[in-house]
Amino acid sequence: WIAAWAGAWGSTVDAPGLTALAVRFSDCPVTLRPQFRPSVYIYQAVLDFSMNSFAVDATPKSTSKVMNSDELWRTKLIEPGTSARVDVHVRSTLGTEIEATYSIIVARQNGTDNKLRALTVDDGSFTPTFNPRVEDYIVTLPASSDAAVLQFTPMDIGQGIDIVAVGGTERISRRLEAQPQHRASAAAFPISVGQSRTLKITVHPANEDPDPRHWRSYTLKISRAPCPPSSPLFAPDMGACSPTCNDGYFRDYGHSRCGRCAPLCLKCSRWSTCLVCEPSSWTKFRFITKSEGFCREVQVPWSYIIASSAAVMVTLATCCLFCCRAQPYGKRRIEISNTESDSDLDLQ
Repeated sequence: WIAAWAGAWGSTVDAPGLTALAVRFSDCPVTLRPQFRPSVYIYQAVLDFSMNSFAVDATPKSTSKVMNSDELWRTKLIEPGTSARVDVHVRSTLGTEIEATYSIIVARQNGTDNKLRALTVDDGSFTPTFNPRVEDYIVTLPASSDAAVLQFTPMDIGQGIDIVAVGGTERISRRLEAQPQHRASAAAFPISVGQSRTLKITVHPANEDPDPRHWRSYTLKISRAPCPPSSPLFAPDMGACSPTCNDGYFRDYGHSRCGRCAPLCLKCSRWSTCLVCEPSSWTKFRFITKSEGFCREVQVPWSYIIASSAAVMVTLATCCLFCCRAQPYGKRRIEISNTESDSDLDLQ
């Protein structure tokens, strides 16, 4: 009826409505679905398990007024696993009695959800397509991807996430309470060219249930494509396969990649065999030398040099002060002697 009224009166009168509508927990915004539009009047919002209250913010059009604004701004408590309906009543200020009502169904999660909302691997191809209820996947990466970068979005920001590289030492554990709703988190795991590895992602419910039967685990078998025979080495500085390596890297055919030289080395045949070191800089008092295949920066004993220089300067200053004080007395004795001589000559 609002649309019909607006069509009949739109040429002379603006229909009542809102320009903004939001749900929040304290100062944290809660996702509104669908995204707000003035012409849409029914919405849903889901609070995470850790959110025990909410409030509604509604901004009316310049020709409208929110009739129950005090009720909306008041914080409302809500129990886990329950829902509440909030209506926003808007009336035109142009002298008509026409009203519009926006409704929001707000629900709070019960803390038992153990699923991910979304899971991707940068540049990776998933088989099958991700489904929160499907736990096993095969992921294929191109040779240009030097790591498997996971992007995962929890159903509830209070969920605990454990990521373990099967057969490796990497392990990432995190509880996602300090971030906005539905924001993806990232974790990176290196993977060699032409190799495979398996990642296991375990999701713990937000209510911190210690029973493993109430957890969920996703398994990703990730494979990285090899470099082609014409460019057999992956160059990290270029992010691509290459037939050779740039300065600062050496050809590591065993791992099909360009390995980085040791620190301070410009050219090397392997990590422990440097051929050319970085040049020394006399203007910066930085001196580089090569020893046992590695480049090393000579540690100049600046503290000893400064202390010795200071001691020499103090000694010189003391000597100069003594000499300067002694010099006038010597001149005076000479003048007196000369004067006495002149007097003797005059007397004679």
